[in-house]
Amino acid sequence: MPMHRWLHNIALTYSLSLYVQTSDAPYLQEFFWRLDYANDSTRRWDASVTEPTPEEASQARHRLGKEEPELLFKFAVYDDLNSDAEPKIFIAGEPFESHAYPTGHATRCFITYHISEDRVVFMKDTWRIVASDLVAEGRIYQRSQEAKILHIAEFVIAGDIPGQNQKTFFQPHKGLPQKQHQHYRLVLETIGRPLASFRSSWEMVNAINDTMTAHQQTVEKLQIMHQDISVGNVLITEDTNGKLGSILVDWDLCQSLEKLNDENTSIKRTGTWEFISAKVLLDPTAPRTVTDDLESFLHVLTWVTILLTPTEMSPQTLAATLRICYSGIWGTPDDPIGGMSKGTSLAAGRMSSRMFRLLNPKLHQLVDTLYATFGAWYGSDLYVITLEEDPLAIQELLDRLRDHKWMLDTITNVLSDADAWPADDRSHANSLPKGREIPNRKRKSDSEPESSRPSQKVRSIVEEGAIV
Repeated sequence: MPMHRWLHNIALTYSLSLYVQTSDAPYLQEFFWRLDYANDSTRRWDASVTEPTPEEASQARHRLGKEEPELLFKFAVYDDLNSDAEPKIFIAGEPFESHAYPTGHATRCFITYHISEDRVVFMKDTWRIVASDLVAEGRIYQRSQEAKILHIAEFVIAGDIPGQNQKTFFQPHKGLPQKQHQHYRLVLETIGRPLASFRSSWEMVNAINDTMTAHQQTVEKLQIMHQDISVGNVLITEDTNGKLGSILVDWDLCQSLEKLNDENTSIKRTGTWEFISAKVLLDPTAPRTVTDDLESFLHVLTWVTILLTPTEMSPQTLAATLRICYSGIWGTPDDPIGGMSKGTSLAAGRMSSRMFRLLNPKLHQLVDTLYATFGAWYGSDLYVITLEEDPLAIQELLDRLRDHKWMLDTITNVLSDADAWPADDRSHANSLPKGREIPNRKRKSDSEPESSRPSQKVRSIVEEGAIV
């Protein structure tokens, strides 16, 4: 009978027969003896979470709209930028987003009440990977704020939880390298809603345009690339005057351009499977570039458009498109491969975009134009013909794909005539065959974080967005 032990970086299996057959090494007995006498700190009890006073709980319930009997908890958040400062205190109820696996980042997201400043903010509780080439997410927000980068959430505080780090020591073995994880909390001022909750298609495309601007500015000002452009990381915002905007979130696995393709980087491939570029899915060792993240923006736009805006595609065709083009995966669990249909679709250019049979003329125009341009990256017929007739023109086209400007200009131009867009075509999930509402394939590997968050997160976002 085996014994299983789950940690954030690995699951270990022990054979109990070894412990009962070896009289001079009573490891199991000693383990339980030590556990029985261990204090809360040794048992890794999180002392940074406590119970609020009745007065604090009453005030928090009023500000958060939480009713009895939902439990409330008081979280201490430490400041990485000032180790001598006292932690700030926040009160929250149940997380609105939680993790699906016992290992990995175990991320939970809360809407919390900041006691001392009497305001409602966002808090992310996670186990971040500790590596020399990865910067804590709060530092990215802080640097972005100092650089005055647009469409990034306003930073409040972030820091490691003292004594809450994990690294497992065990006999060396073949397989994936294990990583050290550190318990970490991040608080942001800006609260957004899912991209899939858009109230008009113009609002949805505008949100993607805004977050592309954020991506461009972090690349140009901070030399940092996001690496996880996905439907869940584009949030729509609205200020007190009703002005719409958006923010690009989840910068925990971003990488500096200098180290982006370093062979010794701790993260070999990252992103959310449905939205990773075809090139990176087909060849995880291929050099990653800005073009890959730009392609991810296109996949976010296309995925949301065909799933949540009017189309003449049949439910069966839509389901097949989602499954084959976005969720296709093969290979081994340790080395998953995908992207062949995605790359073929892009290479077909306008032929593919017209198969989506979109009923919104402005969305059709935009997707059609972007597919035709990205097709050159994957050797479309137009690329081959033009290469023979005018190699210089092809080089100029490929150069455009390496920069944000052309894509931002294309989207901005389509958005400029707001009156030409439908006024109230809010998010509405298109019909799919029963049992195939949203693709539900999941891949998980601690060395490839794209596998820890594909379709479950995508599905929950759409379900939330469709009812807003």
